[in-house]
Amino acid sequence: MDLDKIKAILELFEESKISKLEVEDENLRIAMEKGGGQVTYTLSDSSNTIQADVAQKIEEAPVLEEPSGYIVKAPLVGTFYTAPSPGARPFVEVGQKVSAGDVLCILEAMKMLNEIKSPVSGTVKKVLAINGDLIGYEDELFEIEEL
Repeated sequence: MDLDKIKAILELFEESKISKLEVEDENLRIAMEKGGGQVTYTLSDSSNTIQADVAQKIEEAPVLEEPSGYIVKAPLVGTFYTAPSPGARPFVEVGQKVSAGDVLCILEAMKMLNEIKSPVSGTVKKVLAINGDLIGYEDELFEIEEL
């Protein structure tokens, strides 16, 4: 396995949500594990074993922002629509104030259009889904900053 291939594997592992990975060919074995804010790499060949602690690299990586508002999740699987019809204005936009009970979007499931309503009053901070995408059960749809 050449150095470029090893670098590509390491980069893909760091960017992924996988917590443990082992790759092996006839001359080299690579074991990688994430956890506790550290990533440990073990590279082994027939005569040498190298371990590298890359906690510093993890600290430099951007940290995923924890949501600070109320997260509206999908109550069912379906297609996410931001507006009542193609070309129409979206039900809500980022920065818009909403009241509990206001329609946020539509989830289409089995040809039924299901209005998803805001459970809280506040300001729409983020739209977390993309118009027309298939949404899974409890996927995050909106972040609302409560008033």
